[in-house]
Amino acid sequence: MIFQKNYWHQIINTPAWNNWAGYSFENICLKHVHQIIKSLQLDNIVCLPSSWRFTPPKGSTNHGAQIDLLLDRTDNAVTICEIKYSRNPYRLDKQEAKNILNKADAFQNKTKSKKQMFIALISNQEIKPSLWLDDVADAVVTLEDLFT
Repeated sequence: MIFQKNYWHQIINTPAWNNWAGYSFENICLKHVHQIIKSLQLDNIVCLPSSWRFTPPKGSTNHGAQIDLLLDRTDNAVTICEIKYSRNPYRLDKQEAKNILNKADAFQNKTKSKKQMFIALISNQEIKPSLWLDDVADAVVTLEDLFT
């Protein structure tokens, strides 16, 4: 395939490029799950990585939910990992915090899991402190942690 000159520079801020970058970062995370586990200090616990999705039936008033990375742990806990790609340092806002908590609630309600839940936020950028970050995330992992 032949691209016109400066094609990649011209599309860098488009929704299509942002979707591709986010998807690519999620794939990098999935290929580095062992480093994520180590960064979360879970390397002495058996963790079964997976993803999870709930799609409500047509006509339902329920909302769907998708968990990027789920670490089902042998210590009777589960870590829900929310993977966020950002071009700038990431700051968790109220709306995104609510979205993450809704995903955790949907997981617990639909799976009937009795395990203790933890939430980890994974980003390719630095994660800036915020009121919502302290209320939602139990741990933070950055791109740098994936390569150490």
